Amino acid sequence: QSVLPMTIDPSRIQSRIAWLLAVEKKHLPEARELISSVIQTYPDEAAYREVQARVLLAENNSAGAFDVLKAVPLKQLSLAGHTYRVAALAGLGRRDEARAALEQFPGFAESSDMFPDDVDLFRSLTSQLAPQMTKSTSR
Repeated sequence: QSVLPMTIDPSRIQSRIAWLLAVEKKHLPEARELISSVIQTYPDEAAYREVQARVLLAENNSAGAFDVLKAVPLKQLSLAGHTYRVAALAGLGRRDEARAALEQFPGFAESSDMFPDDVDLFRSLTSQLAPQMTKSTSR
């Protein structure tokens, strides 16, 4: 069998590195620079905007993260993007809005294909915002 050559868009790699740095809360200026470069090339790509929001959340910039995500139509956000939106709302002290947004996705962490760090963020938000939901979202 022959192996087909794969080409991977460098923007995807840069985006993934920015996400990893944000999750680890390390080298955040580099993460910001990487995702900014990707956004310049793909300004309308929701997935890259989500990573930008994740970097901003890692920098404790909830307002910036919310601004980035509110520019993306809700139906284009992934489950991780919705989680970042809830985190941004909570970070802004808009707990009722965050709780309402969270309740739109009961139990979605189990059925999603989010990375474990995003599932952990979702579960953390669930326990902070809606303790009564904890049983349905963590197993």
